[in-house]
Amino acid sequence: MASKTSKKKVVKLVKRQPSPAAILKKVGTVSDSNKALQKEIKVMTKIFGENQKSVSINERNDRYVNINIRTHTKAIKNKLT
Repeated sequence: MASKTSKKKVVKLVKRQPSPAAILKKVGTVSDSNKALQKEIKVMTKIFGENQKSVSINERNDRYVNINIRTHTKAIKNKLT
């Protein structure tokens, strides 16, 4: 009987460097994403600022209403006594 010997091929994986065009494309994608995030942050900051102004105005109005209620309540009590 003849014996067979088999030789296995050794395959080396070589990592290729990305081409300059591929790198530029990835950088462009990241840059576009970054710009989109910056726009979102600007919009959210603007909304937050408007909400803060609204809260501040509402707090002032609440204080004014509370002062008027107390003043009117005192006036009514004084009239009753």
